[in-house]
Amino acid sequence: MGTVLVWGHYKPNFLQCVATLNPLALFHALRLFGQASAPHYKFIIQAINDWLDNPAAHEPSNLHLRWETLAMLAQTNSSEVPALVRKFHDQTISGQLARLRNGDISGGIELCIHMEPGVGAPWRDIQIEHAKLCYGRNLTKALNDILKRSDLKNTIRIGALRLAGHIADPTLALAIEACWAADDTRNDHLDDYLWAFSECCGDDPARYLEPVCDAWAMLSDQSDKKGCASPRDNLAAHEIRWAFHRWPPLAAIDYFVQRGSQDDLKWPITFMLHGIDHPKAVVFVVQELAAIQRRLEGTTSFSPFVALARDDWRRAQETTAVQCQRRLVTPYLGFGEMRQTTSTCEPKPSHFGRQPASLMT
Repeated sequence: MGTVLVWGHYKPNFLQCVATLNPLALFHALRLFGQASAPHYKFIIQAINDWLDNPAAHEPSNLHLRWETLAMLAQTNSSEVPALVRKFHDQTISGQLARLRNGDISGGIELCIHMEPGVGAPWRDIQIEHAKLCYGRNLTKALNDILKRSDLKNTIRIGALRLAGHIADPTLALAIEACWAADDTRNDHLDDYLWAFSECCGDDPARYLEPVCDAWAMLSDQSDKKGCASPRDNLAAHEIRWAFHRWPPLAAIDYFVQRGSQDDLKWPITFMLHGIDHPKAVVFVVQELAAIQRRLEGTTSFSPFVALARDDWRRAQETTAVQCQRRLVTPYLGFGEMRQTTSTCEPKPSHFGRQPASLMT
């Protein structure tokens, strides 16, 4: 039905019949149209608006129909989409994705409020990359303006910081710094600042990351509950580490290696960097693992982390960057006497950069 509507050669009452009997076809037609200038395009838009303005469209009996129409809008490229989504009373991920896909920064912020960076969500990543490709400069400017506001609610601030990390544009660093300075509750979400600064710090990682790491080091190293990690150890042990696995913070690696040589953050940074597919991160972690193993020699103790890291690397040998990891890790797999190793492996931009182009739409 949607294809017929796009074709445009139908009887005068056909559009009204479709709008009444199968409104989803209207949204399918809009998806096929995209940014169109055909004379009958405006009639499709008007029919969609008329349907959304009808109170019956928002009744519970049409819930699943609304979900499907929002899912269709999440696949549609049209400047009309953000305004259409706002007419829905439903707050759904599809609606947020549809707005983000069409350059509405608030859609991306709302999406990231409820979704930490380390969550595996290909559909989120695809839409972010699509928005960057189509609206890059405008998207960054809009986010820059939001981050500089001093009256942000905490939830909006968190969503904006997470989205900034996904966009990974160094021009956002100053805005993130301004957000940090204006945030009286920044210690409550240090992980979001760590993510945003790490991905956007550009060629000055020390300037942006030092205040965050200093605050990180001030967290308690004592566990609040038996069997649980301390606040300091827990900060980057999960979501941030998983996010860095997918998007290594290339500009920040050297700083983390240097900062990890200091005792206050040695263990948290070692655990955070472990598993990151980057030569310098691998060398740093291997050296720390070897130091742990040397300290345990001659005792009955063992380190579960050493065994875990070794198993992780062996599994990683079957994935990308195999040769680089093998050259770095092989001399230390036994964790015997440390030897100095100089590696000539360099990260490949296509692997260590942001989302591969194959995932863009």
